[in-house]
Amino acid sequence: MPLEMYSNILQRFNQNIRRESFNIVNFIASQDHRTFWFASGRSLLAFAQLTFLLTTPFISFIVPVGANTSAKCDGVRSVSLLCIYGGDNYLDQKRWILIFILTIVLVGIYPRYTGIFHVWATFSMSTSFTLPDGGDAIAFIVSVFILPLCLIDSRVNHWSRPKDKYSISFSAVCAGTSIATRFQIAFIYLHSAIAKMGVEEWANGAAEYYIVRDLGFGISDPFKNFVLSLTDNPWGTLTLSWSAIIFGIVIAVCILLGKKTRIFGFYLDLVFHFAIIVMIGLWSFALTMIAAAAIAVNSNIPYYRSKESEFFDIEE
Repeated sequence: MPLEMYSNILQRFNQNIRRESFNIVNFIASQDHRTFWFASGRSLLAFAQLTFLLTTPFISFIVPVGANTSAKCDGVRSVSLLCIYGGDNYLDQKRWILIFILTIVLVGIYPRYTGIFHVWATFSMSTSFTLPDGGDAIAFIVSVFILPLCLIDSRVNHWSRPKDKYSISFSAVCAGTSIATRFQIAFIYLHSAIAKMGVEEWANGAAEYYIVRDLGFGISDPFKNFVLSLTDNPWGTLTLSWSAIIFGIVIAVCILLGKKTRIFGFYLDLVFHFAIIVMIGLWSFALTMIAAAAIAVNSNIPYYRSKESEFFDIEE
């Protein structure tokens, strides 16, 4: 009798293993990053950095800081675009090269090839600027994470619907890269939220009072009077400060869950960063984070090309 019981248990265990293995294989085989989410996220990532390259004097990012009197070119930074022919030469020409690279990424042309140049451009800005924008490092990280997806993408344009399904090996690349990207973006939000708890002004809810009154990044019109009045009230300041922490934690958790929850987290991300834009500006940083979230929530289930439509529809 015990032997028969153990045999039944072992049989059910083997059946469960086979069933789960089949589910995993099916999941991997279904993965394909070539969706509207990926295209819009990648384009927005490039657009975010274009905003400050086109609106801010380039020299503002390469000012003397400490021992650095030109672009940072030590060590691995020597391969940066800004370090070709020296860190303080041909800066305007290098700026236009960066603009050109980001523009073709924005348009979506040949992701297999432009993905490599995108990594080079984001690496150059995140490591060689002496006064980098807050979103530069995030843009570089995301461009590196999606590079494998770009390399297996043979489309002429990332806005085009795919013609056919990926092979199982390419689908495995999509699955692994997408999961890794979600964990990375979730970690960024979670780390930011938890780190705030260790700062006295954030923990006691007073942080936003000082942020909106900062001379460099403080609140501006048309919401200036409303926000200043709101933060004059201790409960208003407490609510704004802890909302930033709670939003970060919730967004991080949502990104790691199922498709519908990830999309819900993306909408929370839009609200969160739109509030940052309204209150203190930081357009490029906010757009970079929204782009990263769009790529992270990607369903990986594309609509394949039909005779009627070659490109993605907005509602997808």
